[in-house]
Amino acid sequence: MAFGASWGDAGVGVFVQSIDSVDDDFDGAAGLVIGLGDAKKAVGLEASLALSSLIDNANAPGGFGDNGSFSLKLHTALPGGAAFAVGVNTIGRFGDANDAAKSSLYAVGTKVVPVSIAGSSKNLVLNLGVGDNGFAEPGKDGVNIFGSAAFYFTQQVSLIADYTGRFTNLGVSVAPFKKYPFSITAGAINVGDRYNSGTEYAVSAGYGFKF
Repeated sequence: MAFGASWGDAGVGVFVQSIDSVDDDFDGAAGLVIGLGDAKKAVGLEASLALSSLIDNANAPGGFGDNGSFSLKLHTALPGGAAFAVGVNTIGRFGDANDAAKSSLYAVGTKVVPVSIAGSSKNLVLNLGVGDNGFAEPGKDGVNIFGSAAFYFTQQVSLIADYTGRFTNLGVSVAPFKKYPFSITAGAINVGDRYNSGTEYAVSAGYGFKF
């Protein structure tokens, strides 16, 4: 998504996924995001830290905090509920994440499209981008297209379809408390069983705050 954190914005989150191909049948990640700059006036910078394993297993040896990487995204708000961003994922890898795939560069645009259904106003958020490495087909060079769509039934409930350039994912996101920026997302990863790698299931939770 091209929208991102600006100065004073921050967030934390955890992600848990089923993994049938290893001895432990699940693993996950944790993350921290902070914002700098001002995307509405000029450019914002979103910096994030991802800890790529919550437990020690065959998929990601090492305990909590032993493996991880950083990501950076420059983003700017555009007129009409749109935004544009360029970024790089998984730089500064440490622990066993050093052996992971190369860092990925990408560019992405986002547009919020108002939709009227039975006289009620809804929002459809569309993302379309291009990226290399982690967005490309395994074993292939060059860039690939990725994108997603999120339909907001209300400000607190949305249905999400996501194509990463490799996998198609489906999910639903719920923000159960109107007064608190807390959300839970649950879904299926690799819905089409691409590369015969199986369909997995995941749950994530995130909380935003100001500093």
